[in-house]
Amino acid sequence: MLFPAAVLACFRSSVSVRLMNSVVHRSRCLPLSPPSHTCAHYFGFFLMLVLSKLFPINVLQHRKTFIRQDIIADLLYQVLQGTLPHDITFTPLPDNYLLIDEILLIPQFQQYACSFEDLVEVVHADSLLRFSVRGSKVRLKPPELNQDKNVILSKKLAWILRHGAEKTGLQYKEGGYLYLDEVLQLSAFNGFSVEDVRRVVEINDKRRYDLSTEPGTNRLQIRAFQGHSVPIEGLELTPIVDPSQFPAVIHGTYFKNWETIRTEGLKRMARTHIHFAPGETGDAGVISGMRASAEVLIYIDLAKAMQDGINFYLSENQVILSEGDANGCLSPKYFTAVYQRHPRLQLPLA
Repeated sequence: MLFPAAVLACFRSSVSVRLMNSVVHRSRCLPLSPPSHTCAHYFGFFLMLVLSKLFPINVLQHRKTFIRQDIIADLLYQVLQGTLPHDITFTPLPDNYLLIDEILLIPQFQQYACSFEDLVEVVHADSLLRFSVRGSKVRLKPPELNQDKNVILSKKLAWILRHGAEKTGLQYKEGGYLYLDEVLQLSAFNGFSVEDVRRVVEINDKRRYDLSTEPGTNRLQIRAFQGHSVPIEGLELTPIVDPSQFPAVIHGTYFKNWETIRTEGLKRMARTHIHFAPGETGDAGVISGMRASAEVLIYIDLAKAMQDGINFYLSENQVILSEGDANGCLSPKYFTAVYQRHPRLQLPLA
């Protein structure tokens, strides 16, 4: 190695990595003036080469994903504020919503090959809680919707426990745990206490979180049971071995997504798993697994998929998870029925 230990230590620090990621982003992703292009390209390539020697490739890929999500989130914020120049004429909608499809026509979004699913994922992963998405439309979240302290804390916890620990300099421990005292020291959690977190964990109707004391240290640690967009070592998932124990396995989605899903299947997208519920919302034993706003319900032939070698797992809060096939996909051949949710109506599979 060409660098002294002190330099390597600096490279390994989360602050330095974020700074270098920013430099790489600026040198390789944004438009460059012709005189600086060659120099910046080689500098960016050099930094990525160094980082590839110091960090596992999956870590670099996820840092690149974080950078892209931040860019898309900032672009979306500018669009919804009306400060991003563009020539798109939006369809007038009530409550200041804009159609996602029309936003994606803006050149800046096309520059980053932003898809409908990418934008929805950015909305749900936004640590600042700026956006609200409903089906095929999105808006800036009205201030009055961000006044419930429990809701705000729950969304902040969901972001850091599922997506954003590395962006703050924290590292997920075995099982996806973070130390609660370290989480509460972050500026995003100013004003929140251990008691607030305990309350949110206890009242969460989907049982998203696990708060416990670490053996040996007696430090409080917290994790999300599922929903991660980064690989988590030691996540406690129970393999499903008997499909007859789950007569209903359902994926909830939106009409906008259904036409693509019908031909291409379900995909993990930015998550580590495809999510399913062991029944419809309101059924006995169904805690989580789909969004309450889902418009389309896709029923899965669990036995057939398992016979073809696709693995399924059960999380602690009773969400059924699957990584899909080698391409992260669950083929439409495993769909048994599809329903419009309200009003109830069966949809054609083909």
